Amino acid sequence: MDKINILLVEDDEFIRDIFKEILDSEGYNVTIAVDGGQAIEQLKAGTWDLVLLDVMMPVMTGTEVIQKIKTEKIPVHYKKLIFLTNIDDGKEITQLIALGDGYFMKSDLTPPSLVEKVKSILAH
Repeated sequence: MDKINILLVEDDEFIRDIFKEILDSEGYNVTIAVDGGQAIEQLKAGTWDLVLLDVMMPVMTGTEVIQKIKTEKIPVHYKKLIFLTNIDDGKEITQLIALGDGYFMKSDLTPPSLVEKVKSILAH
């Protein structure tokens, strides 16, 4: 079976390293981007089973990344897009749901829950 490709876009080095280590240990092929500009380049360069996209980042936010891809019709290939956020704001959450396949509250994630949520998203 082919490895599942995950693009992890996260500017916080601590969170990025932990998430990558957890997902690597589960056998996923994890590629990293640290800001919105790198996210777009990686999205154009690969085929992704899952994109975990931080909302608050330098260069451009996660929502700006997806809006730019849509408005400029940038060819990208991903099956599922989950936003990573710590902001629990109703308006923002509505926007995230409209642009992607859901969101994870980073502050609520533990290593086991991250794995469980990723497996659940990939299964649907």
